[in-house]
Amino acid sequence: MTQIPDGQYRGTVLYADFSEALSDRISDSPLNYNEVRDLAAAGSRLGGLVMETTPRKLYAFFPHAESALQLAREVAQLSLRARSDLSRLGLDARVILGHGQVAIEQGRLRSDWTHRLAGLVTAVPQNGVAALRDFVAQFPHGQLNPAPRPSARSDLFILPMNEVTEDQETRMAGFGGGADGVFLALTLRVRGVSQTFRSSDCPILIGRDKSCGVQVSGEKASRVHGRIEFEKEKFHYVDDSRNGTYVLTGGGQEILLKQEKIVLAGEGAISPGAPLSGQTGEVVRFSCTPSRLSMAGAAADEGDTKMMRTERK
Repeated sequence: MTQIPDGQYRGTVLYADFSEALSDRISDSPLNYNEVRDLAAAGSRLGGLVMETTPRKLYAFFPHAESALQLAREVAQLSLRARSDLSRLGLDARVILGHGQVAIEQGRLRSDWTHRLAGLVTAVPQNGVAALRDFVAQFPHGQLNPAPRPSARSDLFILPMNEVTEDQETRMAGFGGGADGVFLALTLRVRGVSQTFRSSDCPILIGRDKSCGVQVSGEKASRVHGRIEFEKEKFHYVDDSRNGTYVLTGGGQEILLKQEKIVLAGEGAISPGAPLSGQTGEVVRFSCTPSRLSMAGAAADEGDTKMMRTERK
């Protein structure tokens, strides 16, 4: 369990309510034991103080808004899996996020605003995630992607969780860096040495083992910590490790991946097993700029064959 010292903090509170979606009765156990345990563990892993976790409720505090948002994503993914499980009665998960001043006293949270969350969660759409205005304000310059949508309440915004890509487990590492177009090359830099890779070089293994195309050291780095694949005209980093991978995005966010993947766009860093601030081994810096394809003039072509010209953005 994460220990947060007593004191005054400005951070994010996540409140989630769970119920059975396809039942006329109110179940005492919409979540099973493993789901409750996994959500509590995820909250602690993300640096949060989990104050209450039951089959019907999740209540946690996070010093960093990005970590709370990641737990909200995990709740949304859990709900998606439950809806496809024909052996249960479905799951209705509603999550609300708020940000403000709180006091931590002996592992308990005190504030003059968090009591509102339990009442507001009923205004969240079924299997949805919503946030108060102060939470949305923690992500300037379009860092929330897709953008929040206003709800019927003026102070509540809907955060689309499953609309980022076709793959619910794929996230973007290039906030602000641009991810449109075709990615032709990826540059990785370790210990000051840069290597440029093409799609044909994938998969590119990253880890301690000598067989890896990109070798790194570090106490928490695995022999094969992760890999870079090329899918749908983009480079993806896939975490295959036990300790996870911290990815610094182009927008300055540090995202923790656990058996997940992320699109590499713009400039950022891959830190195996530990945050950049606590990394004792190597960090892999990446640079990936998309290209825009256009058609060259037909006058230079013969017959029905046209030449493709690549233009840098």
